Amino acid sequence: MAMCHVMYQWLIRFFSQGCDFLSPTHRLKKFIFRLVCIAAKVIRTGRRQVVKLFTPLDIPTTLGNSS
Repeated sequence: MAMCHVMYQWLIRFFSQGCDFLSPTHRLKKFIFRLVCIAAKVIRTGRRQVVKLFTPLDIPTTLGNSS
């Protein structure tokens, strides 16, 4: 259980850097409803695959370092 807690803390810290609606102090339920339970569809447009998210929140599709 302690390993799951440490991994969750790392994930919430990582995602809160890229998303304005998450903070590192959010609990697991808010994290799940805000980020995990989002309907998405992978579509092909412009000869590449794009993830279309069905949410009014401004969620970046690329988090972290992108070259």
